[in-house]
Amino acid sequence: MGSRFYTRFDTSNNTEAAASTTQYTQTAPSAITDCTNGTVIIDNQACSASDITVGLLLRDGDNWWKSNPLSIQNGPAVNEFALNTMTWVQVDKSAGTPGEDMDQVDNKGEMGPLTYGAAGTPVFTAIQGMGFVFETPTVNTSDQMQIDNILLGQIPQATGLTATASDSKIALSWTACADATAYNVYRSTTASGPYTKLGSSTTTTYDDTTAAKGTTYFYVVRGTIAPALTPAKTAPFRASNEASATIPKPLSGAKNWSIFK
Repeated sequence: MGSRFYTRFDTSNNTEAAASTTQYTQTAPSAITDCTNGTVIIDNQACSASDITVGLLLRDGDNWWKSNPLSIQNGPAVNEFALNTMTWVQVDKSAGTPGEDMDQVDNKGEMGPLTYGAAGTPVFTAIQGMGFVFETPTVNTSDQMQIDNILLGQIPQATGLTATASDSKIALSWTACADATAYNVYRSTTASGPYTKLGSSTTTTYDDTTAAKGTTYFYVVRGTIAPALTPAKTAPFRASNEASATIPKPLSGAKNWSIFK
């Protein structure tokens, strides 16, 4: 891959030029997506490099905008970015530039660097298209990134995650989020991740019975839906708050002891 490739998706017909995509909405895909205080989630099945950055492309009416570079995690990972923390520049669509055909229905990519104009901000209440431009690496390489799902908009989020340790497990509990059909549980030994998927649940509880005693674990939960794709894939929602817990180690040297109340 190299930095001169971009691909764009049109929310009005829910398709990209060569393959179907599914945009998250509470009902059916719509021509305009309200992204006020919104999020973009890039769920990559695989990423073979640690230095890949992409710029998010958004269209509001006649204008296309590119965000600042977003770092993509290596390996299978869920990448989540808040739109209102990004900075934006307008794509130059004037005649003779690679961006002049950005609005073509069959446009899935260009082998030529986009050029940009003034800084500004998209109209987040009226987003009608999206895409990506690879920013780094800046030369073609053999690295690959495979994306399972991309979600854009006001994406639901599980809340109230708690983690409670006992002598043999860490019990997780959270509040359900809208539209979720199941939940993925992620764990890390470092605060704020990176997280590894631990398991799934169709309820709002999960028991981590693999936690080692004496190790502090940090958890987040993501609701998921199953878009109408073939083959079937699940798409993750926004991450919950982080919760942590530690199963205490037995007292060193203790053999026989009792607790009296």
